[in-house]
Amino acid sequence: MKRELGYSVSFYFVLFVIGILGVIALSYTWSLGWLNDHFFSLFNESLILLFSLFLALLFLFKTKKENKVLQSEIGKRVKAENALSQSHQLMSYIIEHSTSSIAVFDKELRYIYVSHSFLHDFNVKEKNVIGKHHYTVFPNLPEKWYSIHKRALNGEVLSEDIDLYIQPNGKKEWVHWEFRP
Repeated sequence: MKRELGYSVSFYFVLFVIGILGVIALSYTWSLGWLNDHFFSLFNESLILLFSLFLALLFLFKTKKENKVLQSEIGKRVKAENALSQSHQLMSYIIEHSTSSIAVFDKELRYIYVSHSFLHDFNVKEKNVIGKHHYTVFPNLPEKWYSIHKRALNGEVLSEDIDLYIQPNGKKEWVHWEFRP
């Protein structure tokens, strides 16, 4: 989204300071008597004073406007972050409590979501695997799983209706599995 704010706050602040310095310089020269025409000096001083006040008001207005825009953008970002957080929590809740064995990974094969059934069915002793790499949780996988994971991460949908899975404790199970990118 493009913001149309005009000049920056620092620009208006510099103009304000220049206006104030002009008033001070004019007052100083008038007090020394360098300006002999009293009307001329009062007119110039009043003009510079009005200009300085105008710049000060402009500075305050622009700062207020920029703050409102900034607050609006921060508000939108906070709402989006809250919505994303709620979505993540809902997805986590649904997967955790699923009766199916489900694990969701990121592109580096780190756990994002995992169901209690997955942890139970595959005898994972560690209950907090979120953020951990799959090969850290299952360090002794057969070589075929490394290639299956690699192919799935490259975009293939892979599945097997009946496959022999031998658990680390030696127990043999026939499982159905599916990997999706």
